[in-house]
Amino acid sequence: MLLPILLVSCSFEKQKNWTSEISKQIPEENTDSLWFSDTKLIEKNTKKNITLDATKWEYNLKELYVTSNDEVTLNVNNIDTLHWIAIPDLRLVWKESIEFQIDTPWKYIYRCAYYCGDGHEDMTWVITVE
Repeated sequence: MLLPILLVSCSFEKQKNWTSEISKQIPEENTDSLWFSDTKLIEKNTKKNITLDATKWEYNLKELYVTSNDEVTLNVNNIDTLHWIAIPDLRLVWKESIEFQIDTPWKYIYRCAYYCGDGHEDMTWVITVE
């Protein structure tokens, strides 16, 4: 009768040590934003603050990369004239700053939503959500 209890106790002790080894790899202040996938740590639900410099007929970032469920704040820095940003698939249009969260991985188009001159129609780029 004593033997099964001893084996269970040893098994539990091994599992406890394995868990404590993993917990050493996780910074304490970030434990709310991490989860395990197979054997690697993946950060989730991060906050991204992105500034787009907008000049006549272009933005400084041609493609934006975010992870699904990131909390994104997108700021428009108008260099020469007024530019607004639109993400048609999300039905978002704004002129200075907007916060959004996308949960579906996809490539979303973003474009200038305020006529800024002859090259306005060419101001179309991509937000890649992985």
